[in-house]
Amino acid sequence: MYLKVFVFLSEQQEEAKGGGVMTACTNTSSGSRPALLTSKIRRYEDRVKVDPQTVGQRQVKLTCSSSCSLGTNLYYNWYRNGQHRTSGYDASIVLDSTRPSDEGSYYCEVYISSQRKRSAAVYLKITVSDTESRGKKLTCSSTCTLPDHLTYIWYKNGQPLSNRYSRWLYVHDSTVDAGSYSCAVRGYEKLRSPAVCVFNQSSCWSVSYSTQTICTLIGLSVDIHGYYTFPRQQPDPQPAWYIRLHTQDRELSPADGRVEFFSERVNMITLRLNHLTQSDAAEYLLRFKAPYWKHTHSSAGVSLSVTGLQVKVETAAEEQTVTLICSSTCTLPNNPTYIWYKNGQSESHCRSASCFVAVVSGVVNYSCAVEGHESLLSPPVYCPRNTRAVLLPSGERVEGESVTLSCSSDADPPVLSYSWFKQRAAADTPLTTGQNYSITNISSQHSGLYYCTAHNQLGHHSSTPVYLDVKRKQQSAVTVFSQDV
Repeated sequence: MYLKVFVFLSEQQEEAKGGGVMTACTNTSSGSRPALLTSKIRRYEDRVKVDPQTVGQRQVKLTCSSSCSLGTNLYYNWYRNGQHRTSGYDASIVLDSTRPSDEGSYYCEVYISSQRKRSAAVYLKITVSDTESRGKKLTCSSTCTLPDHLTYIWYKNGQPLSNRYSRWLYVHDSTVDAGSYSCAVRGYEKLRSPAVCVFNQSSCWSVSYSTQTICTLIGLSVDIHGYYTFPRQQPDPQPAWYIRLHTQDRELSPADGRVEFFSERVNMITLRLNHLTQSDAAEYLLRFKAPYWKHTHSSAGVSLSVTGLQVKVETAAEEQTVTLICSSTCTLPNNPTYIWYKNGQSESHCRSASCFVAVVSGVVNYSCAVEGHESLLSPPVYCPRNTRAVLLPSGERVEGESVTLSCSSDADPPVLSYSWFKQRAAADTPLTTGQNYSITNISSQHSGLYYCTAHNQLGHHSSTPVYLDVKRKQQSAVTVFSQDV
C-alpha cells in the first residue's frame, strides 16, 4: 500500500498586495493517484512539498517550505484530515505509507511573529459549455494541472455514473439527463467537486453520502460526509442531520454535546460524532429544511456500527499452541494493523488480527488494540488465576467421616477442567478430575497435602496445597465390676 496525500483546505479570504495563487502537483506512489499540493502567495509562498526521494517508499517525507526567507525559529502546525496532528520547530514530518492511520489529507501552518500562515487549497470544479447539438459539455478541472492518465468519477444526483471515466462528460437529452452533476478523481471519491445543475433546475434535488456503511471503534470520533444539491431558490433550503431511532427520526444539534457540523466546501456537509458509545449505532440521514415544505430527503441514510474489540481463543493444530483472534462486531476499514499485548507488554511478532501463542503454566493475560488507537484495548483473556482449594465442611475430621475438597478459579475463557493431586515426597499422585473431590470413610492414611489445577485453552494454574488432618477415633473405656454371691 502507498500513502495517499491530498492537501485539502478552506479558501483563504484575504490576499495581500502582490498576491496570487501558485499550484504544484506530484505523485506519492508509483500508481495513478496524485498528491495535489498548492500554495497561495501573500508576499511569501507557503507550500507542502513531498521529498521526491521518498516517493513510492515506505516512509514519505512532507516539508512545509517557502520560496521566501521567513526567518528562523519558526513554529509549524501539521493537520491531517482537518485535525491537528503535530506541532514543533521541525518543518518536516515523516509518514508511514503502510500504516492506515497515516493516510489522509495534510496541510501545514507556520507561525511568524504571531501571524499564522497556511498553505492554500486545491479544488476540483465543473465548467459547463454548450455543444453544437444543443447538448452540454461538462469539464472536470482543477487549479492544479493534473496528469493526463487519471480516472475520473462522475456523479448524477449524487449517484456514480457507470462507464464515464474521462474528465469530460457530454449530456444531450434535456429530459433524461437533467439533474445535478459533480466529479472526483478515482481514489479521492470523498473530495468531490461542487455540483452544477444541468438543464432542469427542478430536477436538482439530491442527497448522497460518501459511504452507506461505517464501522468504527467505541471511544473514537467519526465523520459522516453528506453531499446535496438543490435548485437555486431564495431562501436556500438548509441541510440538517437526523438520527433514525426505530421508527422515529430526531434532528441532531450541537447542543447534544458530542455533535459537530461543518462544511469544507459547497454542496457538502459533515456530521462529526465524538466519543462514540454503543448507543450511537444507528442510521443517520441528511435532509433539507425549507420554509415552504417540511422536508425533502433520501429514504436511505448511513448505517453506523460501533464496536469494541474482543479476543477469541481457538485451538490450533499444533499441540500446546492456541490462536488468538482480535474480533469486532463489524468489519473495520482500511485493513488495520493490530497490536497484541501479553501481561501489558507489546508482542512484536503479532501484527495481524490473529496471533499464535503457547499454552503456559502460570498467570498470563492477552489483549489487543488497533494501531493508532492503542488506548482502546480489548478486555483481556487470561489463564486461570486465583486458584484455590478448600475443605468442606470445615473443622476437625475424624476417621470414618466423609470430606469434600472443592476447587475454584477465575479464568477467561472459563475453566475447562480441574485436576486433583496429593503431594508426596517422591512425586505427586494424580487423584481425579472435576471441580470437587470427595472421600468417604476417611482414615489416617488420607492425611496429607492436597492441591488442584485449573485448565483453560491458554494454560493452567495450581492452588496452594491444603492439609487434610484425620484424627483417630477415640476408643470408649468399659469397666466391669464383679460381686460375690
